[in-house]
Amino acid sequence: MFGSENVLEAALTSVGDAVIVTDERARITFINPVAEALTGWPAETARQQPLAAVFRIVNERTRAPVEDPVAKVLATGVVQGLANHTILLAKDGREIPIDDSAAPVKLKDGRTIGAVLVFRDITERRRAEIGASWLAAIVECSDDAIISKSIDGTITSWNPAAQRLYGYAASEIIGRSIMTIVPRELAAEEQDILARLRRGERIEHFDTVRIAKDGRRIDVSITISPVRDEEGIVIGASKIARDIGKRKEFEARLKEEQRLKDEFLATLGHELRNPIAPIHTAAEFLLRLSLPDPRATAAVGVIQRQTRQLRRLVDDLLDLARVTQGRIDLRTARVDLSEVIEQGIEMVDPLMREKQHQLIEVWNARPLFVRGDKARLIQCISNIVGNAAKYTDPGGQIRIAIRSDGDQAVIEIADNGAGIAPELLPRVFDLFVQGSRSPDRAEGGLGIGLSMVKRLVEMHGGEVSARSEGPRLGSTFELRLPLAQMSEPEGAEPIAVEAPRRRVLIVDDNADAANSLGMLLSHRGHETRVVYSAREALATVQAFRPEAVLLDVGLPEMDGYEIARRLRAMSELWGVRLIALTGYGQAGDFESARAAGFDDHLVKPAELAALERALVGIPREDDD
Repeated sequence: MFGSENVLEAALTSVGDAVIVTDERARITFINPVAEALTGWPAETARQQPLAAVFRIVNERTRAPVEDPVAKVLATGVVQGLANHTILLAKDGREIPIDDSAAPVKLKDGRTIGAVLVFRDITERRRAEIGASWLAAIVECSDDAIISKSIDGTITSWNPAAQRLYGYAASEIIGRSIMTIVPRELAAEEQDILARLRRGERIEHFDTVRIAKDGRRIDVSITISPVRDEEGIVIGASKIARDIGKRKEFEARLKEEQRLKDEFLATLGHELRNPIAPIHTAAEFLLRLSLPDPRATAAVGVIQRQTRQLRRLVDDLLDLARVTQGRIDLRTARVDLSEVIEQGIEMVDPLMREKQHQLIEVWNARPLFVRGDKARLIQCISNIVGNAAKYTDPGGQIRIAIRSDGDQAVIEIADNGAGIAPELLPRVFDLFVQGSRSPDRAEGGLGIGLSMVKRLVEMHGGEVSARSEGPRLGSTFELRLPLAQMSEPEGAEPIAVEAPRRRVLIVDDNADAANSLGMLLSHRGHETRVVYSAREALATVQAFRPEAVLLDVGLPEMDGYEIARRLRAMSELWGVRLIALTGYGQAGDFESARAAGFDDHLVKPAELAALERALVGIPREDDD
């Protein structure tokens, strides 16, 4: 038989908690394996050590030493519990949260001869407690309303932010239905939410409306997550709601600002194009006359080049607004890049000739095709080549090379001109970024061309980059575009046409624009009549019986849309072609013109070729 002491020691050794026994002087007489592991003290070393040397404890928060519980037991003879938030400092430096108690060891006569200390590692429990307290603090301090509800929609918790948002105190709302704060017309929405929660779905933030205690309707963004029990069964939901009233107001202001900006850009385009149109038309007319003095012909060339530049600046400005807002639809087809480059160069040919630049073209061994909007790609090429021509001294060299690289077509445009400063290079495609102006670099521009090139190229799934060794060392721009599949159909070329002679009524309150256009079309053999108001237009059509009407939209008293509708109602004008000729050129303007009965819509100043096509009735390239 084992002695009672041996049985007791075996029991203490086998227990799952840490156990330390001391004598009446608080010296350790026994330490079980669990206590050895927690304190880091082997039994043979710990025995006869003062308890305070082996069992070192501090407060979790203050790090101040905690009074030895065994000392209290030996002094009072009463069981002592450890203080909350006690940390055991192990011999090897570990810090272990512990709890439990110390009790006296007494003889039959009641004399205390020692103490037994029982403690356990509560690390996991403390982590859970700390996590729960952090979570509670977050919920309590959150600026967002955090609400929980049972699966039948009964509110079970309500944080202070929910009270601030909805006006109900927790004591007023807990236990009531969530429908208390849901507008009546959104009852079906809430029922759908509850059904989805029962299926275990998480409902990501969505915008909706809730009702406050005082009846106010509140715009909120809500996220709802299912809450499950230990067996994984959905028993409720946690809801986070955020007041988005200010965001909604901000979005409304942005929308209004965008509307005002669109109106401003439309008006700006109209007001700038109106004076450009008669200058452009008059120059076109003069160029077709046999001018006796070659200096006059040169002067007309100057006028043409500068009006084209003005028009390009206006178009770039308005195009950029549409591109940055994602309001340009690319009309894509399989496009031969050699044609894109040739037509892009042609657009800046007058400037190239004026500055006597040398153009070097390096073509790929076989034609390269991309899928893209031909007009927009030509615009990109002309912008970059135009910049190269503008910022290269007279007699400079511009090199354009095209090649394939894997599944990409690469267009490289290099010049030996002004170059790009290192600090400017990373921002060269940013909006309104330009190099510093100086007397030897007085070329014009708005600083938007390259920004638009970047956006248009990216809309084609490509990329554009720039490099330069620095000022006066030239620059190189590289465009990369995905190659098209060989099976894709190629885009049709616009049809060149000379319109048959027609009776054309021109209506424009800008006398210079109307008269110059009348002169040009008369010179082309058309019979023209020019009027300057809606009243004159309606009176003239009866006698003149035009076959085509070029009609300004922005007329006073009665706009061109109303005139078009009235003309369409006249049976005697059946078959007449109505062509809107206006400074307004945004997408909505084209749609409005069609809705009013116009056959075509031309933006001032219209090229003669576009006018001839419109008179014949051949669709514009962007109508394909």
